[in-house]
Amino acid sequence: MVLQDADAINADFSRAGRGYVGGAPRAAFAARNRCALMRRGSIGTDSMAKDIAAAVREICLSFPEAAERLSHGSPDFHVRGKTFASFVVNHHGDGRVAFWLPAPPGAQQHYVESEPDHFFVPPYVGPRGWLGVHLNKGLDWKRVAHHVREAYLAVAPKKLAVDLPQAIVIKPPTRSIDPEILDPLSSKRAKEVVGPLREFCLSLPETSEDKAFGWPVWRAGKKTFAGVHRYNRRLTLQFWVGLDMQAMLTFEKRYRVPAYIGHNGWIELDVEDELDFDEVRQLALVSYKHFALRRMLDHLAVEAAPAKAVTVKTGSVSSRKAGKPRTKSPKKSSAPRANR
Repeated sequence: MVLQDADAINADFSRAGRGYVGGAPRAAFAARNRCALMRRGSIGTDSMAKDIAAAVREICLSFPEAAERLSHGSPDFHVRGKTFASFVVNHHGDGRVAFWLPAPPGAQQHYVESEPDHFFVPPYVGPRGWLGVHLNKGLDWKRVAHHVREAYLAVAPKKLAVDLPQAIVIKPPTRSIDPEILDPLSSKRAKEVVGPLREFCLSLPETSEDKAFGWPVWRAGKKTFAGVHRYNRRLTLQFWVGLDMQAMLTFEKRYRVPAYIGHNGWIELDVEDELDFDEVRQLALVSYKHFALRRMLDHLAVEAAPAKAVTVKTGSVSSRKAGKPRTKSPKKSSAPRANR
């Protein structure tokens, strides 16, 4: 399996695990697959280079009745419905390639304090004692497998946990992580799109750049009006356009209603293959005007007003609108009016 980005990993896991438990049909797993693993001590073809995602599956699917699925966009391994490992890559831009594992009481504090380079408190599940394990920072894969085994024992039914053998020993992965996995915006296409969009958004009055869930967004004051996202290897831009315009735009394949924010009138434009930047500027401007305060709009109007020409006189400066010639007022006659 070739790693391209986190979404590709998730899709690959989803296809590979559909309808299978422990990498083999449910009825045959315990009798055949587990025995083969015990004899060989590993899974897979030795002649093929292995990446971290393959090593993750190799360990997790070695346990009885282990199954995989996608949960919140990440590969999730469970036994009879209970999760014992989540494989998470660059979660909300945190740059980690890691396991999230349920751990015995006190284990999280012990490992995080004693080996902070290899262990951390994961978000969401950390308060429940789960342990985060870095997979690309040199931790021995024998120890990784041991921690996964501990996590399996924490949730597995007693019948499966009784006489559970020691964790399998695998050959460490030899492939490095593609830099685009940890920074999807480092690709050539992303730089071509994001650079000009950033320049335009920051040229508008009182705008700033921030990050939301690991992705760049631009704000008018405190309100987000534009954002970038990459999902399933597709680069997209997000803007507010209103529900009426949203309904019209979605007739084109390039547009779709984004999750979570679409019901508020947002639109998502796919720019992976083609980009009309005049179109993008117009969308960004519409969205900006919707969220901008009155003083921002007034400033924008002043910037967009026609240029003024400056006429210099001795000792004074006066201005007049460009393109309008000065007209002389007619002189009043000094001759007296004739009597009627």
